[in-house]
Amino acid sequence: MPWFRISPIAVAMIALALSSSCAPSSADPASEAKADAVIQRTKLARTTYSVYVWNLLTPLGGTDREEWAAEFNSGPLHRVETPGVRIVANCDTVTGEHVVVATGEKGSGSGDAQTACGISTRVPFRSKAWLGEVMTPFGKADRVRVSDGELVRTYDIDKDGVILRAEFDTDNLLHKRVLLGVTVARPNAVPEEDIYDGDSLLRSFTPPQYKKPPAQPLSSDWPGRS
Repeated sequence: MPWFRISPIAVAMIALALSSSCAPSSADPASEAKADAVIQRTKLARTTYSVYVWNLLTPLGGTDREEWAAEFNSGPLHRVETPGVRIVANCDTVTGEHVVVATGEKGSGSGDAQTACGISTRVPFRSKAWLGEVMTPFGKADRVRVSDGELVRTYDIDKDGVILRAEFDTDNLLHKRVLLGVTVARPNAVPEEDIYDGDSLLRSFTPPQYKKPPAQPLSSDWPGRS
C-alpha cells in the first residue's frame, strides 16, 4: 500500500529535500556512484544529533495537512517520531521496533531499521542520481534523487549523513508532490533520557515548540541555493 494512502510506518520515512527539473540521468554511472555514496553516508551516520522537521503532506485521495516530525541519533541508535508512529532502531544490527500511536499496535523487524536509518531502502530503487550540491541554512548538502516505482524521492544530505530536506512525488505521469519535509532545527544533542529502548516508544520526546508550525512558511527551495 503506498504510504500516502495511510501507511503509518512509511510516513515515518522522514527526512528531507527537493526536486530539480534538470536532474542528470540515473543511467550515468558517475551520477549513480555519487548517489550510492551519499545514500551510504546516511546509513552510516553515527554522530549525535536531533533534527526537527515540518512536513507538508498532500496525499492522493486524502486531506492536505501539515505536521511535525523528529529524528534522534546517537552512534548506531536512531529514533523517529511523527504524530502517527514512532520507531527505534539499531542501524548496525538492522533491527528495530515501532508503535502506531493511535492504536498502541507494536511491531518489530529489519524493516523498521531499513526505514528509519538514513534514506529508506525498504523498497528497492529503480533509479538513482546525484543532482549536485545545494546550500542550506545548515551548510552545504548533496542532493540525490531515487525512484522506487511508487515515489520519486529527492533528498538533501549534509556532510554527516543527516537528511535535511525531502520531497516525495508520485512516480507516474501526474508527478504530483505528496510530501515536502524541511528541517527547522538541527542541534548536535539528543534528550538525555533513554530514548532508544522499546519501552520509550510509549511517549514522545519532541519538545512542544517543534510541534507547532514554523514562523516562516516552507518555501519551494532553500534560500541562496547554489
